[in-house]
Amino acid sequence: MIISSNYKKRREDIEVYYAFLRFLLSFETHRQRTIQNADTGESLIITQEMQCVAKAQSFILLYNLVESTVCDCLNAIYDAIQDDNLKYSNVSDEIKTMWLNHLKRNGQPITTYDEDTLLNMSITFESLVVNISGSLDFRKIQQVFSKHGCLLNDSKRDIIAQSFLVVKNKRNLLAHGNLSFSDCGAKYLMSDLQLFKQNIVEYMQDVVDKTHAYIARKAYKLNTESVKA
Repeated sequence: MIISSNYKKRREDIEVYYAFLRFLLSFETHRQRTIQNADTGESLIITQEMQCVAKAQSFILLYNLVESTVCDCLNAIYDAIQDDNLKYSNVSDEIKTMWLNHLKRNGQPITTYDEDTLLNMSITFESLVVNISGSLDFRKIQQVFSKHGCLLNDSKRDIIAQSFLVVKNKRNLLAHGNLSFSDCGAKYLMSDLQLFKQNIVEYMQDVVDKTHAYIARKAYKLNTESVKA
């Protein structure tokens, strides 16, 4: 599935960046040592501000992984429903609710249709039913997938929820210009960033796996048991 290949690529991007970040942070900035491009002869002194800016950038990358993966997973569910040519009468209660919300958001409330028309309506989601932009933390992800009838593992909530919350909040502050990259990065050690990465990467892999299982079992169909964590 495309969601797995996309997730793998984004995860690899993060690993590459973290390798660069570890190298950058290995410099003792008070020594004011330079690194030099052997091809051009240009040199650069690694400063503490550079290191802090680079650390802050990790929040952007991690949140991008979260939001893009959630979007991919939900769109894969919508594509599976469309591929099965399902009508309103054929889908689970959760997807029925999502469809009614979709109609409402597009200016077509349920009162627009009689019962027979609604029951025979083909389900084709043209966009995400839920607004997730900039809002995804552990609690929100659990909520979004539950609304679709796909239950995720929350056994590690107490361990990883804080990582998601910090990454979401810092990303939003950075993206909206409310916090400078240098000030943000100055507050975190590499060990902190490594923990955020580990918790988020592992959990989002589980989200991908649960989505695969949900689609394979056609849990979006009526009378089909939802995927259990």
